Amino acid sequence: MTIRNFSALALLAGAVAASPVLAQNAPITEATANQGLVLINAQAANSLGFTGAGVTVGVLDSGIDATHPDLRPNLATFSYDGNTGGPALRDYDMHGTHVSGIIAAARNGAGLQGVAYDAKLALMVPKTAAGDGEAQADVAIADVYGRALNANVRIFNNSWGFDYYTGTPQGRAMLDTVMRAQIEVFKRAVALDSVIVFSTGNEYQSQPNTQAGLPYYVPELARNWLAVTAVDLSGEIVDYANRCGLAAAWCLAAPGGDGEDAGIVSTVPLDQGGYDRSSGTSMAAPHVTGAVAVARQMFPTASGADLARFVLVTATDVGAAGLDPVYGWGLLNMGNMAAARSGLGAGLTAQSAWAADQGQAVMLQGLDGRLKSQGAPGAWAAAQGGRSRHDGAATVPGAEADSLGLMAGYDLAVGEAARVGAALSWTTTDLDERGAANSAEVKAFTLAVYGAATRGQLFVDGSAGVHRRDYSLTRANVAGAAGAVLGAQG
Repeated sequence: MTIRNFSALALLAGAVAASPVLAQNAPITEATANQGLVLINAQAANSLGFTGAGVTVGVLDSGIDATHPDLRPNLATFSYDGNTGGPALRDYDMHGTHVSGIIAAARNGAGLQGVAYDAKLALMVPKTAAGDGEAQADVAIADVYGRALNANVRIFNNSWGFDYYTGTPQGRAMLDTVMRAQIEVFKRAVALDSVIVFSTGNEYQSQPNTQAGLPYYVPELARNWLAVTAVDLSGEIVDYANRCGLAAAWCLAAPGGDGEDAGIVSTVPLDQGGYDRSSGTSMAAPHVTGAVAVARQMFPTASGADLARFVLVTATDVGAAGLDPVYGWGLLNMGNMAAARSGLGAGLTAQSAWAADQGQAVMLQGLDGRLKSQGAPGAWAAAQGGRSRHDGAATVPGAEADSLGLMAGYDLAVGEAARVGAALSWTTTDLDERGAANSAEVKAFTLAVYGAATRGQLFVDGSAGVHRRDYSLTRANVAGAAGAVLGAQG
């Protein structure tokens, strides 16, 4: 793809049909007008209340029709048009409006809805001029990215790319000539824990475009990067879509449509009919970006790297078994994402909190033993262990937790009627859910002070401290999830 004006950054936009029409003879609803939502099981997540609410998505594209009734309710307070220096209110093509509708067209009783229909859209339109080439586009792209990062946007859709391919001499040469500003702003975005989604391109190549494959050259970007190739509405890879190739480790597939009669239905500017079909990896990427917005609502404190991996590992394995150079991790599946937050996944999260309490109880047992000790003052050490059982419920399996604690302390002051000291403890608790093949591990470090005093028949004892807990949750019961660990957090 050659960079002309910004509209040339759009990858593939072959549009027909002037209203949301299904290729199949099925009732048209907001949730099914875009059949891509059906293919990725978006309703499974939406029905649990995960709709992207509270999440802002940056969309670097040709603009947006800000008057469109399906988009107007979901415009973020930040947007920027580098051509005017003001907010992005118009679409210089139709591409940005179409992409935006896939991500977050509002659920308002008419038209169609997006993957994350309650998310907010922050449009980013780089400054362009006639005759501008890649070098000028590089600077303009970095400028709008910087502005969005300053506005706290942390999820970005990029349905565009330069016509150079990962692993080729030409693709490598671009890094030092026409991508220097982009690379620096992308490094900043990852340092700020953003998630960056790129389409692989539509040039029938075995490798993705250089932007989608950028972590191949700049490995520190990989953990927060997603590349997206395209499948048709039956889930098969389409001929035009550049494959995952060298980007397979951070790549997956999503609906991109295939031709005039089987394209992805979404919004277009009202003066172009309001709704239309388009096909391309440009349409696949926003399905994944919308899923990232939903994942952010599911896990509001997870890192961006965790969210990117969550979307990858919950994909359905298609094509050759395992990670492959065509589909990467497989086909986006929001049904699997939903399973991780329904009874199974939510129960595991709750169980891990209970497991942490069991580890804390082991530590307190050790302190209690010291407070009741009649031993000589000075340094001491102790080990404690325990096993606990938690009964299940209709939607949450039961669990067992095994805890071990090691403690060391020193009595700072000891008298006939008092003992005061300080202790450091390490506890670990391993939890297994019965019949669910899920597990959690909770490690805790605690620094505590303790004391006890007696007077006649009266006594008092207590302890206080600070602790750090690290959780690791392994969910092995979600189809296609490969036992992924999500959200090891302190």
